[in-house]
Amino acid sequence: MDYLPRKIEKDLEKWIFRREIILLKGPRQSGKTTILKYFCQKFGGQYLSLEIEDYAQAIKRDPIKFARRYLKKKNLYLDEVQYVKDIGRLNKDYS
Repeated sequence: MDYLPRKIEKDLEKWIFRREIILLKGPRQSGKTTILKYFCQKFGGQYLSLEIEDYAQAIKRDPIKFARRYLKKKNLYLDEVQYVKDIGRLNKDYS
C-alpha cells in the first residue's frame, strides 16, 4: 500500500526538530501510527510501540534509564502511549 500524504504533515514538519513533545490524538484507524512510522523513516529516529510490553515496563520501571537510552540526539516516536500511566513523567523526569 502506498503512503497517502496528510494535511497535518506540513504543520508537524515545523515542529519535528524542536526537541519538544508532540502529541497526535485522534480516532482509531485515522493514520496516527502510519504518520509516526513515515516521519521516523523520513527524518530518522526511533519508533517504539508501547503496546509491546517490554517497552511499557521499561518506562514504568525506570523512566530515567529509558530516557537516557532512547532520548538522545534523535527523534523518538512513541506509539500507543495510553499503555503507560503517567507517561508525561518521562518528560518531567528527564528534562
